[in-house]
Amino acid sequence: MQQLGNYQDAQKIYFNAMQTVHSGNMNSKARLTKAEFELWEGQYVACAQRLCQWDQLTEFSRTVNHTELVSTRRPSMPRATCRACSAPPS
Repeated sequence: MQQLGNYQDAQKIYFNAMQTVHSGNMNSKARLTKAEFELWEGQYVACAQRLCQWDQLTEFSRTVNHTELVSTRRPSMPRATCRACSAPPS
């Protein structure tokens, strides 16, 4: 999804995957490495950045105690610079 530019759907998939792990509803035979989980988290963040979801990104970083993200500020660029922000609302 993400590679096709469908960041919103990709973000939902990453979020649902992370939520499944945190809720304990993951198949007990499935093996998930820390690196794989961090990849999902990183891609979720990348989608949020592409979609200019700065408030959501700030809240997410506080929820998961991601100090590096908490200190990240909105970029000082016009909204139109972000691909998704310049698109008409759906």
